[in-house]
Amino acid sequence: MRRTISLESVAASGTLPEVLQAQQIKDKAFPTCTPGKNIRRNAYYWDGLYSQNPPVRQLLDLESKEAKPDEIWVIRINPQEVDSLQKLASLEDIRDRENDLTSNLSLNQELDHILTMNNWLTQWGDSHPPLSNRKIVEIRTIKMNRDTAWGLRRTSKFDRNPQHLEKLHNEGREVAEQWLAGWRVQGKDFDSYPNDARYSEGE
Repeated sequence: MRRTISLESVAASGTLPEVLQAQQIKDKAFPTCTPGKNIRRNAYYWDGLYSQNPPVRQLLDLESKEAKPDEIWVIRINPQEVDSLQKLASLEDIRDRENDLTSNLSLNQELDHILTMNNWLTQWGDSHPPLSNRKIVEIRTIKMNRDTAWGLRRTSKFDRNPQHLEKLHNEGREVAEQWLAGWRVQGKDFDSYPNDARYSEGE
């Protein structure tokens, strides 16, 4: 069910199980097995990465083709891959990788659904339902430098040290400027998902 935005729901979006207990939102409506019948009870929420991270599907639920985006840009903070088996040598390494996989799972499912729709549109066009209200949507990935992504641990997400945050901020600005420059020059030929979610040699 769609929920309204509230202070509690915003707080829940930043509630990680390792840090805080689930955020309580009182007196919420939940559907039952009986069509049209809801029950009301207190609800408990963690950060949305376990279900949608981020919620991409809603961008394509708009009624008209014109309202749908031409491109979706994903800023990826959890790497798709690790460079070697040595990165999984310890229990902490495994937890780091588990965090990467969990964070990417729901996102990749939604992105792969868009790629499926793109393939159908390319193959059969949009002249008949259910494709008549669809359009091809490019997906592009913006990601941090490879050494930074592979060097950060899961615990770095809780690091509020100003020097750490400034370093990430500066790199993010540099990466974004380079990415936008390449996108402007190459246009439709610019790298897209899923290939651009990986790291190439020397990147």
